[in-house]
Amino acid sequence: SFLNQRTRMQTKNPELEQLMEEHSLTAIKVSELIDVPYRTVVNWRRNEDSVHANTMPKSNLKLLKLLLE
Repeated sequence: SFLNQRTRMQTKNPELEQLMEEHSLTAIKVSELIDVPYRTVVNWRRNEDSVHANTMPKSNLKLLKLLLE
């Protein structure tokens, strides 16, 4: 099923995916929380094979974790 594919999908930012799942966050919510463009979050979440896939900077990940504490 599509859902199983989504969870198996390898992104460059598994920790981001985990946080989003645990806290029921949308990409829009993440972008608002850490003040980055929505498209940036979308690119962080892409399959690692995608040419648009980017690695989330550690500072952004740390900020998101702090805000979720």
